[in-house]
Amino acid sequence: MWGVCAAVAVAPSFAPFGSIAPYDQERILQVGACAAALLVSAFGARSSRDVVAVVSGTSRLLRFGLAGAFALGSLSAALSPHPRAACVEVAELALVALAIFAVAGAVRADKSRALELASLAIGAGALLAVADLAIRIAAMEIAAVAPVRPSALFEHFQNPRFFAQWMTWVLPLLALVHTRARAARSGTKLLEATVWATWSTAWAFAFLAAGRGTFVAQAAAALIVLVAFGRGAVPWLTAYGAAALAGVVVYFASALVFPHTWSQLSEIAVRLASFSDSGRFEIWRATLRMIAAAPLLGAGPRAMAYDLALPVAHPHSSLLQWASEWGVPAALLAACALVCGLSAWMRRQRARLSAATTDADTVAVVSIAAALVGAALHSLVCGVLVMPISQLMLVLTAGCALGIDSNPRSRAIEPRWWAATVAFVVLAWVAASRVEIESVLAWNVPPDILELRLRPRIWHDENAILTMQRATQPAYRPAPQP
Repeated sequence: MWGVCAAVAVAPSFAPFGSIAPYDQERILQVGACAAALLVSAFGARSSRDVVAVVSGTSRLLRFGLAGAFALGSLSAALSPHPRAACVEVAELALVALAIFAVAGAVRADKSRALELASLAIGAGALLAVADLAIRIAAMEIAAVAPVRPSALFEHFQNPRFFAQWMTWVLPLLALVHTRARAARSGTKLLEATVWATWSTAWAFAFLAAGRGTFVAQAAAALIVLVAFGRGAVPWLTAYGAAALAGVVVYFASALVFPHTWSQLSEIAVRLASFSDSGRFEIWRATLRMIAAAPLLGAGPRAMAYDLALPVAHPHSSLLQWASEWGVPAALLAACALVCGLSAWMRRQRARLSAATTDADTVAVVSIAAALVGAALHSLVCGVLVMPISQLMLVLTAGCALGIDSNPRSRAIEPRWWAATVAFVVLAWVAASRVEIESVLAWNVPPDILELRLRPRIWHDENAILTMQRATQPAYRPAPQP
């Protein structure tokens, strides 16, 4: 869990080699953190027992639903026109899923310490990100840069939309950080003030990024957790709403302090009032045609990233992505298992919270629920779950949720099963990906494949991937000029 938390803290501002290939850098960070968590949990006797206890305590629907979805996805990958890339996709998602259980095992072993570590990682990541953005704005204002490009401000995220996706996770979870800061034994006031300033500034930057999906998901998630937890959600909702109002104040105050830069960057009024679909409907129509062409096993994982006739690498909808690439049965299995598992978790937590727990425990549960629900809703209209940083947040957040809820049954799964599964998935990923980390870290984007920066699901371990794609898809080659 230490590795996952360190990656969560560093990822938002992790660009030691510039912003040329942040997807690759963050993917290395994500895969490395997940692999570290898995290896520790698989080959440590106590850790393995804790993880297996978590797995055995989950519902059969969740276990068999996810296992069935991955089995169908693996079959689809084997039959895909691009089996190597498809197997990499399946293996990476399997690493993420297994890392969730590894984190859950650590939380089950020591819930209080694990939640403190998770809140520290989330708070540190948010603090680093907002400090970096504030310094960038101040530098632009001093230099009187004109014109100011939003992509230059959010270059660690590639563009403002990706920052808004990350905010979908962070804004609800900062309530957990704030509660932990208030309960700290030393430096309470300073720590609490720092967290509050970070939280309100994060809201201000979320307004600046103007991600409509983020705000819709936040509102819907707040309403759902209020209905699900009743009065138990009030402490979280009070702090959450106060931080949002403070964010509005910070937003307009920043416009006074940095008038030149802020006026050029601010798009919230235009964006939030816009009824544009941002090309979503055309993407979804193309995805539905893919589903109709291959409903049972789909076109193969990562198929859309290899389709040069499409301007995007994913359907901007998690459900449509599964259905179009993994097949409708796999999408239904995964969606039903996850929705039923999350709703059952929320019901159980409501019963436990009503039995008398501390405010910190209540806020922790509601924060995690709001983050998971908000990200799930946002992923229906945007590529949230495709991003490496979002997958890291999913590993940490879902892992904490499972660890809190851990209730092993009498017929526990044998620990040997966990080690064997981890070893198989890691070996499958290594065999399929053949990632050359050195070349990725030294990556310089050649002019002829600059477009790859917009395709996060294709790793840059191929020196001439577009040439390879065109060779395998001659129908999409431009017609020769006379």
